[in-house]
Amino acid sequence: MDSQVERQADRRESGHDIKLEVRRLPDGPDTTVGIERRDTLLDLLGRAATALDLELLPSIDEPLDTLHNLRPRERDELIQDLGQNVEDYLHAPHTTRDFGVRLERVLFVNKKARIAPEPSMTPRQILGLFGLDENFSLYRPDGNEPLPLDSEIPIERGMRLEAQRDGKYGGGAPVTAPLPKLQRELGELEALGHSARLIHHGGQRYVRIDGVPAPTPPWATSRHDILIALPNGYEQGAALDAFYLAQPSLYDGRKHRRVGNAGQPLTLEGQTWLLVSWHYKSAWRLPQDTLVTHVLHCRSFFTEAEA
Repeated sequence: MDSQVERQADRRESGHDIKLEVRRLPDGPDTTVGIERRDTLLDLLGRAATALDLELLPSIDEPLDTLHNLRPRERDELIQDLGQNVEDYLHAPHTTRDFGVRLERVLFVNKKARIAPEPSMTPRQILGLFGLDENFSLYRPDGNEPLPLDSEIPIERGMRLEAQRDGKYGGGAPVTAPLPKLQRELGELEALGHSARLIHHGGQRYVRIDGVPAPTPPWATSRHDILIALPNGYEQGAALDAFYLAQPSLYDGRKHRRVGNAGQPLTLEGQTWLLVSWHYKSAWRLPQDTLVTHVLHCRSFFTEAEA
């Protein structure tokens, strides 16, 4: 059916679903889906994925998987703007009612997702893909050992990895006294009612916060102690990331899935601490983000995280 005939058919279908053919690319099964003409191409991608029994990553609302229009003399055309409505798109020159869904090689690091450009990559390349430098190490979610930076690993769709500052935070000798920025922020935490104090251990600085509240249930206890590792360059703008949780800690009677899956356990002040994978969705921002806001971020773990 040529474009003019298709447009005439569209007019006859006014007020009804538009019927479209969708296929999993490159050579998967196909089916027919109905879509309202006022719906967007993003709606079509979601409807097509459901009809083909496909899961869009990282989510159906913000997919990295792609929608293509299939042309008679071309393999396909990637649709860049999924916000346009279906009717307008079908009325554009040379479009057809045949669409394809391509599942991309989506890789997760912490809470972010990217398309991996190669079927195998080194952790160094993966960190670069996510805008992270070599102050970070990469871990498997169920592993405690950092992945060697230059050893290639096969990338599977949906693979999840953890990036942590791995407790080093730049190394170097400990700072023996808080600098003005840190001293001011510790005072702000105290004024807000937090028990906050600076600890030096093994060449690393930590801020210990005692008695962070948690709902019971699902948490076994209503108060938890946390430990925040400070980078050596924190006073110059280095970002904070994640935190350690004093053990034991139980969520619905078991260890929470985000606790202790990266980094080595830490023994400090007679307690065992496990690293919690609780990361920011966006980059650290100055001057808005401080130790005070990071404590609020850490506190949100106990009410927002799901086991």
